[in-house]
Amino acid sequence: MKISIFLFRKLLFSLKSSFLYKITNIITILSLAFGVASLNIVLSSINGFENSIYNKLSKLNGKSQINYLFDDVFSPQELDIKSPKNGIEYIEKKSLIKFKNLSQNIVATGLNKKDFKNFEIFNDLDLKNNDKNYVFIGSTLANKLNVSIGDELALLNSQNLKNISQGQRFIFLEVKHIYSSGINEFDDRQVFVSIDLIKEFYNLEKSAISGWILFEKANTEVEYPLNEITTDEKYSILFEWINAQKLPIFFIFSLIAVVSFFGLFSSISILYDERKKHFAMMKSYGTPNKVILTIFMLQSIFLSLIGSFLGIVFSYIIIFLQEKYRFIAIDENIYFVNYIPMEFSFQNSAWIIFFSIIISFFISSLSLTRFFKININEVLKSS
Repeated sequence: MKISIFLFRKLLFSLKSSFLYKITNIITILSLAFGVASLNIVLSSINGFENSIYNKLSKLNGKSQINYLFDDVFSPQELDIKSPKNGIEYIEKKSLIKFKNLSQNIVATGLNKKDFKNFEIFNDLDLKNNDKNYVFIGSTLANKLNVSIGDELALLNSQNLKNISQGQRFIFLEVKHIYSSGINEFDDRQVFVSIDLIKEFYNLEKSAISGWILFEKANTEVEYPLNEITTDEKYSILFEWINAQKLPIFFIFSLIAVVSFFGLFSSISILYDERKKHFAMMKSYGTPNKVILTIFMLQSIFLSLIGSFLGIVFSYIIIFLQEKYRFIAIDENIYFVNYIPMEFSFQNSAWIIFFSIIISFFISSLSLTRFFKININEVLKSS
């Protein structure tokens, strides 16, 4: 092995090597670098996009929700159910909201005032001076109803609309805040009110809730008759769509990266043609075939390592700049984020380098078929 490494260094860095051989090595390294960089950037984009969507939805809905299996509202005290640690109580009711002659079906979520701070969309909100007759609506709904802060909306109780004698049919709520989550469907349907107001408006018991929102995963397993639904499960269709895009995108850019490795053929072929006489002389003096074969493999692995490493470094720079300056923008209304998020993964980078070595080994093995056909006598006579 030592003699192979010594000869490899002499051949690769020889000043007598032709310009074609040197320029071919440079082009091979650059093509490998761009192929590896493109694959790593795409993998980083896929991971970054999925994680950004998950984090965004988790900040809006929590990482999971715990509910009662048999009803949308229940009393934990009556059912002797213990509240989960760090769980935020909430009540959720489907309803109708109306402003002037415009109306919209919505989902009203009731929360305690102290719990609004757990939601990123309400981080800058001060609820100390607000009474319970307030409502927070999304920007999409506000534009649809042409509502501004300070306007009063009517929240209708659909259960009492058919019969006047059944109780309060509607209540007026003042718009105290208009939030924007970046997800149109959420901003269009989700409104937030006081949990006490919902209990009073729907004639619910004082201890009644729809469940708990958890911003951290439950430490213990949720037992019957409760059920925990995670963000992944709640938005399973969205995450299935993201996963469906992974395979074709990964396959296409993997092919691009693999194709870039075939530049090694040219580099190895030129090395063979330039040093054919030397290899023939080495064989005539009894040099084992494996020594000469190792030289070709070292050439291939060396170039692939240099190209892969440069590609990883280049991709890291692109990912860093994208995360800092976000120069590649996309439509937030369609993709839920306003730029392409990227997450650099050392694990993915290590796997790419590993497979680069495997591919280069395979390519060099294919290239060595020419060496086995070498005729020492003919080579030495022609020289």
